[in-house]
Amino acid sequence: MKRFISLKTKLILLSAFLVVFCTVLIGGYIVTQLPTITINSVGGDYINILASISKTIDMERFAGIKSTDTNSEHYRIINQNLSEAKELLGLNHLYLLKMNASGEFFQFTGRDSETDAVSGATEVVDAVSGATTVSQSSTMITDAMKKSFLGKEQFELQDNSEWGKLFSIYYPLKDSTGKTIGVLTANLSGEPIYRSFTVVRSRILIIGLAVLTLGIVISIIFSAVMVKSLKLFKHHVERIKDGDLTESIKIERNDEIGLLGESFNNLNNTLSSIIGTIREKSGELNQFASHLASISESIAYSSEESTQSISEIASGASQQAEELLFISGKLIDFNNTVQKIYNSLEATRENAEITNSLSNEGNVQLQGLNQSIKITSESFDIVADKINRLSINAQQIDEINTAIENIATQTNLLALNAAIEASRAGEAGKGFTVVSDEIRKLAIQSKDSSDKIRVIVDEIMSSVESVVTTSCDAKDKLEEQVKFIENTNKAFTSIIKSLEESIPVLNDAFDSADEMVKSKNIIVEKIETVTAVSQQTSAGAQEIHKATEVISAQTEEIAAFSRTLHNSADGLYSKTKAFKIKEK
Repeated sequence: MKRFISLKTKLILLSAFLVVFCTVLIGGYIVTQLPTITINSVGGDYINILASISKTIDMERFAGIKSTDTNSEHYRIINQNLSEAKELLGLNHLYLLKMNASGEFFQFTGRDSETDAVSGATEVVDAVSGATTVSQSSTMITDAMKKSFLGKEQFELQDNSEWGKLFSIYYPLKDSTGKTIGVLTANLSGEPIYRSFTVVRSRILIIGLAVLTLGIVISIIFSAVMVKSLKLFKHHVERIKDGDLTESIKIERNDEIGLLGESFNNLNNTLSSIIGTIREKSGELNQFASHLASISESIAYSSEESTQSISEIASGASQQAEELLFISGKLIDFNNTVQKIYNSLEATRENAEITNSLSNEGNVQLQGLNQSIKITSESFDIVADKINRLSINAQQIDEINTAIENIATQTNLLALNAAIEASRAGEAGKGFTVVSDEIRKLAIQSKDSSDKIRVIVDEIMSSVESVVTTSCDAKDKLEEQVKFIENTNKAFTSIIKSLEESIPVLNDAFDSADEMVKSKNIIVEKIETVTAVSQQTSAGAQEIHKATEVISAQTEEIAAFSRTLHNSADGLYSKTKAFKIKEK
């Protein structure tokens, strides 16, 4: 775990570092440049003075003076003027330097006694004139002195062990052509300059410490104000973390902290609005899911009833096919009997009563078959009605599914907006990012489930249309069977009547037998047709039964999904209740 360092401490340390750095940088620069600044300032003043003194010297005559001219009137005047100027200005030394052809420097004026020297330089006394010659090899011939003979004004501060601290100013003397013919040199005590250096350094140190102290105090005050505002932000962020969005932060400032507070309040209001919208929409989604669950359960119940009805129809159709096969067999027997009657009138006479009995029995069976077909037709009407109801229910499911898709799309958009706002909030919005992601996943699941429902409903509608078409065809064929059976019943009535007439009237037996043969062929053909139709009806009923079982299973899945959607919406609504938001 990283060591915690408060922002206040960091601000104080940073401010102290900056103040110390700037103070040291500025103080160091001033201290390092102070000698140069002081020397240039003092030297500049004395340069002007030496320039004024140089105007009293006749440069043409001075250019021609030699080391042996120390007793001349011109030398005496120059020496007197320089002595007066030295006394007036309080200088330690004021003298003229020249350089001979051999490169040696020699002093002409400004000596107070035989023991006086130039800046402590090594001296060579001319035996003839008594002029002082400064050896070129002397260690006291400085760079500043050499540069002055190149025509440049020079200053230097020396700390010599023999003569102490001296400040020297070198003013080059030039003839009318601009050539340097000598140097007017002034030496004054350097002690005041060194003392001023010490005083300035002390003052710089004191000012630096004062600036450092003031900077630290200002940084402490500034950091305290900053930390106070940040603590206020921290308090409100913790309230948002706990789900309380009812309070706004109050910071009356016109700087970045004030803008941050305004942005924080806008974020708080936006989150409150989003949570309120999610709560409202999740409540509506909960109601829709509950309604969908109720409708799905109703559809499932209706589908189960339809399955049972179709199962009964299939069973009846199968039984009808078996009965028609039985009738077909009987008709074959009847055909054999008719053939025997036709071939043998005697057999017809003997078996007339038997034939009459069989005809009556066939009539009864045809009536039963007719009644069974009517019941089957009524069952098909019931099935058609239930299938129509199923089609209506499927359309209602499709409408509800469309509503669910719209809700899922809106929920997904709301979740996406919430995720964007949460990402803008940074660390404070991470918790809400998770909630928005979960809402988004639920919306995507709702969209996928609604797509599956739509596919299932489309399959149901297709199956329903197929069942309706098949039912209508079967009903038409049953109506044809009814007509055929009615015709057959009439034929049986004619047969019975003929049989009754054949007993007393054997002479008409052949004619009646001939008619019976014709009628028999028609009956056999119709019965075979009815049998084939009945078998097709039975197969179609079996297919309808399987389709209704699939529909029943799918409606059960829809009901289960509706319950799951209801639970999810209820859970989403419960999560939004954890937030306290401003009332609109």
